[in-house]
Parts: sequence; structure tokens; C-alpha cells
Amino acid sequence: MTGRNSSCDDDFMGPGEPPTHFTTAGELTVPESVDADALIAKVGEIWRGWGWYVFERDGFRKPNQFGYGPDGYRLQIVAAYPPEYPPAVNAMSPCFPGDIASDDVAFPGQISAVTK
Repeated sequence: MTGRNSSCDDDFMGPGEPPTHFTTAGELTVPESVDADALIAKVGEIWRGWGWYVFERDGFRKPNQFGYGPDGYRLQIVAAYPPEYPPAVNAMSPCFPGDIASDDVAFPGQISAVTK
């Protein structure tokens, strides 16, 4: 997974740093026994449970789910090709003041969940 800050305003005239947002992309690696298509659908259900606007978009490999939070965050999960590859996951923050952005924060190479 990688992440970076990028400008939110192509026409920013200053002063100071332009508003920015953080974006990241990676793969959702799960055990082979997990059906990736069913997982993508479940992820969409979870995002809807948070009160997000979620839908499947044309023009992307299907299944996919694009989620838009009321606070400006965005998440997407898209099936991979070939199908045995893990789904792609992308995230974007809302815009925030560019003068608080930092590119020296370590980003985890792996995020794990423990189930009970």
C-alpha cells in the first residue's frame, strides 16, 4: 500500500500551500477460501451501514463498490483480473489545509484484523 498527498485545487493562486488530500491504494489480501465477489458485496454493505452513499460504477471491473462518506472520505473496492488476484482498494481523504500535510509519516505495509 502506498499513499501520498496531492493538491485539491488546480487553480490555487496562494498564498501558502494549496489545499490537499491524502490518497492511498493497495490490495485486500484474504484467505483463498474467501469468495472475492461476495467479499466486495459485503464491504459495500458495511459502508452502507456507516450511512455512506455506495454504488457499483460502470467503466470499472465488476463487481465493484464506490463509497462516499458524508464527511468527504471516499473508498472503493474493485475486482481484480485475473480473478485469483486480490481486489484493489483505494481511499481518499477530504481536502484539508496544505500547510498541515506531511509526507514523512510512515504508512503501514500491512493492516490486519483479528476476529473473535
